[in-house]
Amino acid sequence: MYWLLQLSLALSYVMQLTTGRVERPVYRTPGSSVFFPGVDEDQKDQVQVFQWEVSNGNMENGSKMGVLQFHAGTPKPSLMNKYIGRLYFDRANGSFVLHHLAPEDTGLYILLINLQDNPVQTVQLWIMDELSKPSILSNSSSLYSTVQLTCDVFGNPHEYQWQKDGGEISQHHQLINGNRSLIIPSATKGDCGTYTCIATNPIGSTQADYTLIIYGLPSKQIVIVVASIAGLMLSSVSLIGLLLLCCLKRESSQASLRHDKLLFLSLFSSNTLSLVAIFIALASWIAIKGAASVPVVALCLVIIMLAFAVTATIAVWNLGCRCLKGLLGNTGFRASLDGSGFICSFIVIAISIAILVEEIQQSNQGCYITILTWSILTPILIVCIPIFSIFFVIWCWRNEDRNSDNRNQEQAVGERLELNGIRQQEMNDVRPDQEPEPEPDPESSQPS
Repeated sequence: MYWLLQLSLALSYVMQLTTGRVERPVYRTPGSSVFFPGVDEDQKDQVQVFQWEVSNGNMENGSKMGVLQFHAGTPKPSLMNKYIGRLYFDRANGSFVLHHLAPEDTGLYILLINLQDNPVQTVQLWIMDELSKPSILSNSSSLYSTVQLTCDVFGNPHEYQWQKDGGEISQHHQLINGNRSLIIPSATKGDCGTYTCIATNPIGSTQADYTLIIYGLPSKQIVIVVASIAGLMLSSVSLIGLLLLCCLKRESSQASLRHDKLLFLSLFSSNTLSLVAIFIALASWIAIKGAASVPVVALCLVIIMLAFAVTATIAVWNLGCRCLKGLLGNTGFRASLDGSGFICSFIVIAISIAILVEEIQQSNQGCYITILTWSILTPILIVCIPIFSIFFVIWCWRNEDRNSDNRNQEQAVGERLELNGIRQQEMNDVRPDQEPEPEPDPESSQPS
């Protein structure tokens, strides 16, 4: 719009040069002042009469009205009533300054000398309001919706321009309504940013910024959220079940596993599935957002814990396997296997909460892809470490009691064996001349 106006003015200026009459476009705001030039220096001595007229159209078709007339030798010019008190005339060259401009002062001002018809000066005056600061309105900020940004400006803007983050807008953005509105079809996270509306007219320009935030998660990140929620739920079930078994004094020994095989199998299977779910979440995170150090380390830790969880699940499922009996007989491996369920649950819960917090923050903040900060892990570890410490103390206490019971049982068995040995020795020490009394015959003792 604005460049078309400038082009038309330039063409008009060229045509006026060919005809010998040049219109000078002048733009002013209401209440300001404007200067109308007079004749050149070499013409001043030849002028006897200065006459200014104003036309509300062009010089051929517009209706003309007198502004002032001045004859050489008179003390002051004759003015129209509406110009009295705000027009200051220069008798030397016929120029004047008009103050306190109003919209009705718009028009084509023409200077004639010596009552001739050929104009010496022509000035096109435009009175325009100053542009207000734009206000940008948005109809939506949801992911995959059609977003329309509308720039509202009070005044008389001739042109609208849009920028994104200080540069040009992208090709899929559309401009309508004389570039006043910007359309973003199927908005994505890439459309987030600062949009600038620039409104211009011959008086000046004004601009305003609008930060567009697209809320929501892309479809490819839904996998991360679903897998994290699944891992959190499964690990919570496993942790609560193992804690209840620990509190109920149900030791995770081989004998207990035979009696409660299905219960333990379900808990360890739930733990294994939670690790698989969090593995999927971390792998998807790395594939979508890049291989940052924190999620890569977390993924390696999950893989290690997954090996322990699978081993524990197999141990519960196949108790009769000789190789597993040998492994379960190892105290260090047994302790690692017993604690792996709790450790895996803690790790999965911590990672799941961290991922969900990051995804929720990204959805609410909108635009900027963040890396896994793990800031949420600090309070989680503060809670989890005492719980695990309590479990470890209980586990050690249970093992000590169990070992004490085993020692007591062994001592009791030894005492019984020792007592039986003494009795046997006493029986062996009976004299050989003393024959043992014959046992009564049950048949002879029956009455005839």
